Amino acid sequence: MKKSIILLFVLAAIAFSLHSCVLSIIDPAGEYVSKDYNVGTFEKISVSAGIELILSQDTTTAVRVETYENIFDYLIVKKVNNTLILTKNVEVLFKNPRIKVYVNVANLDEIVASSGSEVNFSSVWVAEDLNIEMSSSCSGMGNLSLNNLFLKLSSGSSAKYSGVVDNLTVVGSAGSSFRGLGLSVLDGSVCLSSASFAEVNASETLYAEGSGASVIRYKGTPEITVKTSSGTSVIKLP
Repeated sequence: MKKSIILLFVLAAIAFSLHSCVLSIIDPAGEYVSKDYNVGTFEKISVSAGIELILSQDTTTAVRVETYENIFDYLIVKKVNNTLILTKNVEVLFKNPRIKVYVNVANLDEIVASSGSEVNFSSVWVAEDLNIEMSSSCSGMGNLSLNNLFLKLSSGSSAKYSGVVDNLTVVGSAGSSFRGLGLSVLDGSVCLSSASFAEVNASETLYAEGSGASVIRYKGTPEITVKTSSGTSVIKLP
């Protein structure tokens, strides 16, 4: 009898767990419209759920979202501590929602993107330092003018940047890729693993480390230090 009761509890728990894992698929409906959000000031952004983040540098902070009318019911746009959060309700999946978030802000310390989101700069981004982390098939592009850029890519994410950066650090894993031949760098450091790819244009120094059949291609005549294993290639471009 006791074993039967325990079995019933286990089956009920499994059934509840399966029920809670069922996600609602939301199709876009209504007009494609925009909405402004007043979230105050922030220095970091976290974006996920396939949202396209479009950044512009401005002394006036502004956040505007464009998508279909019904999608707004499931979007989360809020500030937590010093971070602007852009995501969706965890209980739903969107079907081609075309969510674009336009953010005007004077400066950012960090951008973290996940789950197929995009991080794009609409104009030249000028700052001292910037950290960008992208995972799970995210992408990013834009023109940068920075003293220090730290870029971490994983799980098939990709980035393509142009402009000028004094000190560049790229960490890539799990099939990620970075295309930076249009980004003029003084001192660069690239560390890749698991079939990742990077292109760097460095003039002073370059540290190139790779494993797991990764590829590092570089342009320029930097003083280079190479540390590779497991079939990684470091290739100088003409």
